[in-house]
Amino acid sequence: MVASRRALVRDADGRPSAIFGVGTDVTARLGVEAQLQQARRPEAIGQLTGGVAHDFNDLLMLILGNAGLRVDQLLPLNEMTPMAAERGAEARRLAT
Repeated sequence: MVASRRALVRDADGRPSAIFGVGTDVTARLGVEAQLQQARRPEAIGQLTGGVAHDFNDLLMLILGNAGLRVDQLLPLNEMTPMAAERGAEARRLAT
């Protein structure tokens, strides 16, 4: 690909006398820009998935906290059973 620039050349009286042009091959630059864009894509996806996992973990902690308060009010400590939110949190930890 070629990028070009042109300029009007005027004589001493200010009248147009010529057109000056320069063409530059920008193929290599465009290739490097495409490679850079490809390299940034996985980083962006990683940041997005990390944010989603963090938000999910926040929700699990909220569920665990509230469920823990309710269980403490309803059952004696020795009768408590594993809770689904704890299993979900553990599965998420193992997946990362």
